[in-house]
Amino acid sequence: MESGERPAAATAAKDRREDPRFPVDVEASLTIHPNAQEPALAVRLINVSTSGICFESGQSFAPGTFVRIRVQSRAAIGEVRYCHQAASGAYRCGVDVISFR
Repeated sequence: MESGERPAAATAAKDRREDPRFPVDVEASLTIHPNAQEPALAVRLINVSTSGICFESGQSFAPGTFVRIRVQSRAAIGEVRYCHQAASGAYRCGVDVISFR
């Protein structure tokens, strides 16, 4: 590898993100989509882009779960892609956004 080149793994990881992510610290509510039978769960948004959302929650979500994330009068519908427990004990989850409403 020549000086200044990035390792292939770092480049590949960066290339998977289609849109820039913006850090945020915003409370939101989350429900399972489309049939929310349980009350909304409070989550904290960590970063957002036009195609994805990362949030922290006290609850784990299985990849493939469809969720609605609401902030004020706006909502995003998406599919959980990953959910890992952070060192803090909270679960950090990534959502592939399907639509904004």
